[in-house]
Amino acid sequence: MIRTDFARSEEGAAGAWSLFIFLICAVVAGLSIDGTNGVRAKEHLQSTADMAAHAGLMELINGGTDSSIRNAVSANVQTNMPSSNYGNVLGDTSTYISVGYFADGTLASSLVEDDNAVSVELHMSSSFGNAVKTFLLGFIGIDSMDVIATSTAVMEQSDTCIGYDGIYAHGQVKMTSTSTIGAGFCIFSKDYVDLSNHNVFEPGSGIGMPDLANCSHCDDASNPGVEDAQFEANLQLQDVGAHVDKVMTSLLGTGSDSAPYNDFMDSVVFTDSLTPLSDLGYNISKMRKGSIISIEAGYFQSMETVPGGLIYAVNCGPELNASGAITPSPSGDKKNSEISANLKTISLETPTGSAISDVAIVTDCKINFGNTAQVVNSIIATSSTSVQSIAASSYAKIGSGGLTCPSTEKVVVMTKGDMSIPAGMETNNVDFYITGNASLASGTSVQTTKLGTSFYVGGTMSIAAQGDWYPCGGEDDSLALGVDAIHHVIASVE
Repeated sequence: MIRTDFARSEEGAAGAWSLFIFLICAVVAGLSIDGTNGVRAKEHLQSTADMAAHAGLMELINGGTDSSIRNAVSANVQTNMPSSNYGNVLGDTSTYISVGYFADGTLASSLVEDDNAVSVELHMSSSFGNAVKTFLLGFIGIDSMDVIATSTAVMEQSDTCIGYDGIYAHGQVKMTSTSTIGAGFCIFSKDYVDLSNHNVFEPGSGIGMPDLANCSHCDDASNPGVEDAQFEANLQLQDVGAHVDKVMTSLLGTGSDSAPYNDFMDSVVFTDSLTPLSDLGYNISKMRKGSIISIEAGYFQSMETVPGGLIYAVNCGPELNASGAITPSPSGDKKNSEISANLKTISLETPTGSAISDVAIVTDCKINFGNTAQVVNSIIATSSTSVQSIAASSYAKIGSGGLTCPSTEKVVVMTKGDMSIPAGMETNNVDFYITGNASLASGTSVQTTKLGTSFYVGGTMSIAAQGDWYPCGGEDDSLALGVDAIHHVIASVE
């Protein structure tokens, strides 16, 4: 009898021990299997939140309304995690989508800054009725797991590149020359970079594109230093044509944005002599700093000097639409048979060879920087869409006359068309904004060092002659296009 009770007690203990071992195994297996499922659900939810925040930010960048931004986020979530399979992971869009300005780790509304970020919070949780189901953990009373993912996409100026110290192209960048790329100077293409051999990339320089596989000869054996300089990023280049339009209409007083006009005014000095305009029949008593002068191309080109501190609306066709433009008096001695009319191109050479300084020239004409052209501290902008809207001589001088930084003699050149100029022309502290394609053709090498010469190109950028590129810094004003990068950050949302 004693032996039977002992056996039974031994069997009972074994059964209890077996149950305990089973539960331990179930917990361990549950943690492994259900935990893995939870991790996978979290990764899926997080990637969906990242893509949705990015979609919302792109809608914001493209000028979308608050409603369209939220719709873009919601549509992206539905594409990647449809509610038919996962339940409603987004919930109320007014609660779980935030649009605002990101700074110092916080996303909040701002009265002085434009919105630059979109935040999204997604749930697979019991409160949303779509928590992640468990299997083995159910044996210990854990039937589901809550998974939450947040993502904030913010558009900020790139730490790698800035718009006024580099070459930025929506299309391909092709360099068939041999150059040195200085520290702080950046080359970026949204498409493809094709380098020749023997370019030198100094430490601190940059060359980038969305996919580094689209870079030809990007190895140190071909181009020393390029491997340290290269980076993979999808920088957000702004629309060049829209920027040219904004600046031109602002200078002419017909746009909604007055910032380019104000920045021009802050940088120029009003002339001491208005005689060349008086000789053409203009009432100079009406002229003040920043006045808009409506003038035909032939008469503009005839002036021996170009009075500074003014905006010239130079037309090769009908008069340009300008607000409050000053026109010559009908009784003035404007008509001169020796002055050519019906020009299609204006040459920025003055008859006396004097420099053009402190002016804005807004025109529909093609532009030619001739042999003796000298332009400093000015804005030159044309609406011409010609394949040769801007041309130049190798002997032209644009920008500051010396290799010094910083400079108060910076020049901004803009066109709605294409540009082709010789790479040897002198350009220091010049920003080019080319809506179409830009080409620096081979030619007489007057200047091999480009200091503070930058290009922002809507099409392709081709460089066919030697020229060493170094930055010069600049001002982040409305005349410049910055280079933005999209980051995903950890942010608290107010």
